Amino acid sequence: MSKRIKDYIYLFKFAAKYTHFVWWCIADGIIWGINNSVANVVFIKYLFDMIEQKKSFAQIMVLIALIGTYMLLIYVFHEKFYQFVKPRTEQELHEKMHSRLFGKAMSLDLAKYDDPEFYNDYVWVMNNFEGEVMDVAFDIGKFINRLLATSVIVTLVATIDVTVVIAIAFAVALSVVIKYFRTKLEFAKQGDLKPSERKAEYVGRVFYLADYAEEIRLSRASEILDSDFSDALDEQIAINKKYGKKLLLCGMLRDLTSSALINVGIITLLVYKIMVEGSISLGDFAASIGGTWALFWQLNNLLEYFTKSAGHGMYAEKLKKFLECEPAIGDTDDSVSVPEFASLTLRDMSFSYGSSDKKVLKNINLTINKNEKIALVGYNGAGKSTLIKLIMRLYDPTSGSVEWNGENIKNLKVDEYRGKFGTVFQDFQIFAVSVAENVKADVVEDGDSEKIKAALDRSGLSAKVSELPHGIDTEVTREFSEDGANLSGGERQKLAIARAFMKDADLIILDEPSSALDPMSEYELNHTMMDAASDKTVIFISHRLSTTIMADRIYMLADGEIIEEGSHEELMKRDGKYAEMFRMQAEKYQKEYIQGTAPSPA
Repeated sequence: MSKRIKDYIYLFKFAAKYTHFVWWCIADGIIWGINNSVANVVFIKYLFDMIEQKKSFAQIMVLIALIGTYMLLIYVFHEKFYQFVKPRTEQELHEKMHSRLFGKAMSLDLAKYDDPEFYNDYVWVMNNFEGEVMDVAFDIGKFINRLLATSVIVTLVATIDVTVVIAIAFAVALSVVIKYFRTKLEFAKQGDLKPSERKAEYVGRVFYLADYAEEIRLSRASEILDSDFSDALDEQIAINKKYGKKLLLCGMLRDLTSSALINVGIITLLVYKIMVEGSISLGDFAASIGGTWALFWQLNNLLEYFTKSAGHGMYAEKLKKFLECEPAIGDTDDSVSVPEFASLTLRDMSFSYGSSDKKVLKNINLTINKNEKIALVGYNGAGKSTLIKLIMRLYDPTSGSVEWNGENIKNLKVDEYRGKFGTVFQDFQIFAVSVAENVKADVVEDGDSEKIKAALDRSGLSAKVSELPHGIDTEVTREFSEDGANLSGGERQKLAIARAFMKDADLIILDEPSSALDPMSEYELNHTMMDAASDKTVIFISHRLSTTIMADRIYMLADGEIIEEGSHEELMKRDGKYAEMFRMQAEKYQKEYIQGTAPSPA
């Protein structure tokens, strides 16, 4: 119990730090707690007592006017709370907490994404933070509401007849037990329904997603999917039938409990006391009837909030764990600024993911000098992309070092160091914003247009952009704009490459930058890029070895090791793995090279 209270306090403090919403919820709870007891029970008692005592109509109207004014003020507060305060504070909380959580996520090491447990918790925290924190704020207000109303009603009804309070408590306890078994049944039912629901959801998704539109229309796959959808619905019907009788029985028992104990038992007791014993007044009778139902409902609600607290506690633990997680890669008090680039050296570098003993990279040694064009080649799984991530210090090596101008990069300021790289990964992302915003990957300001156009020109996309309805201001994709541009795969890659040129970085890293292009377009783009980056240091990964002809030096990786290095000419003369891969994959380039028509290394 103490742990649940601590978890509630943690989430309460977290919410209160970013918004005043929790205090509005507490005020709302107090006001409605008073209303649910005083206005709905105490008022009824005094009204009926005044009628029984034959008070004047004027005196009764004064009481009604006071209660009416009080309730009018409550409803004004209620409308202001839900129509103005709640939407505004929800937005405020959403913005501030998103900023806090996104900032925290950005600070964490990439290695955290390799930890399934942490990643699952991270996704859960990000997807549920707003609902959980808002729920806690609401629950605190409602808990105060129920507690205050229950206390007043119990005190009032107990002064009339304590037997009524005992009977209500017994009915609530019995109702909670029945509800517990009903909840277990519903949980089991949802578990059984989940597979068929996911199948039905998948079929529905396939029919409305644009990714599947062409395949659906050009095949008979829709018949298979229709059949799967029908089967899924049949499964759901069978499961609902399986649990339906048990859930019906639980519902009937709960209704019987409330009907037998409250509608029959307690009302009979009160009728006996007013008509036979004469021990209670008409006001007592009316207040007890109203208080009985109010108390039964309030106590049930109180117990529900205790049940919900377990879920809030679980979320609080994960939120706390996420926010308290500190990155292993970060600046220290001794971190220094990054000097102008001269060389990058990997010295005896090895790397393993997480706690695994398997080395993804083994004893890597290489040096990259200013303005060199370096190619990393090898089959899938050779470790090329991992090597790039270590160079950019997204990971730290397990052993060995990465050195910038001879200085271990662990001694340099992390963000400043990463800012030295312009990167296009194979799985690059294009956003549903303008071409200009995609190129800059930031808010476009006055004076940015020329740099953006220059970056597009260097990537070979400027001619296409000039044809778009609004030029660089044209929105990419038509998701939010009818005038938006749907770019081809190759055009999207050129847009991503323009982003790297826009950054004006010391080093440009291209991880399969032309994989979506046909060989001829790739050949042209690579020449364009190399010409545009003649004053830059370029590291590129490529499976199509025509690109490597233009490199000053080629490193071939296999099983995490550098097995060959040299220029294209040197490696072809060596007739090793690189030459074998080149001949197997690009025979036409080999013929051009022998005939002397292939371009010489850049």
